[in-house]
Amino acid sequence: MSSDPGPPAGPRPQPTAPISPDRPAPVRPDRAGIALDRLRAPEWLIGALALALLVDVLALPWYHLAAVLAPTAAGLGAATSATGVAAHALIGPYALLVGLLGLTVGLAQAARPAPAVPVCLTVILLLAALVLTAALLIRVVLLPPHLFLSTAASPDSTRTGVPAVAGLFIAAALCGAAGWSLRVDGIAAADAPAAIETLALTRRPG
Repeated sequence: MSSDPGPPAGPRPQPTAPISPDRPAPVRPDRAGIALDRLRAPEWLIGALALALLVDVLALPWYHLAAVLAPTAAGLGAATSATGVAAHALIGPYALLVGLLGLTVGLAQAARPAPAVPVCLTVILLLAALVLTAALLIRVVLLPPHLFLSTAASPDSTRTGVPAVAGLFIAAALCGAAGWSLRVDGIAAADAPAAIETLALTRRPG
């Protein structure tokens, strides 16, 4: 007839590293919201470039009427300049979407403790910025639009402004910033899980 040997003799297993104030704490409940310390240099750069793109496309004149015709047009009350969103029926609104997407990437990075959602949005931003860069290269540099009426004195009445070229460089910079963000993406130190508790197991005598 067998008898239950009971629990092994000796001290009970104890955690090798008990919790102390010096050890990393678990993720705090307040870390579930927006935390600016999750934003690294590439996300700050993406946000700044996205905001600059929105201002550039919406508020700054991309194209001007030739100087020889500008006084006449101004006297007639006609437009002498055009913003990016007014000059390009497709590229202008698309550039606005890219700018809003860049701001969304920064917001997602600040709001999400895990990198899955920010990484997906950053990949989309990278592809969208690449398309925008190619489109602006064609329509601003290679084939600029003709927005104003031409005359014999000024057959090419449209002049490309600095903001149009700046939009091209901002789009290219967004590509670089998105790629930089993807290379360094990860979990912020404050969002990392606490150290895993381990037990020291004692060998049963005999």
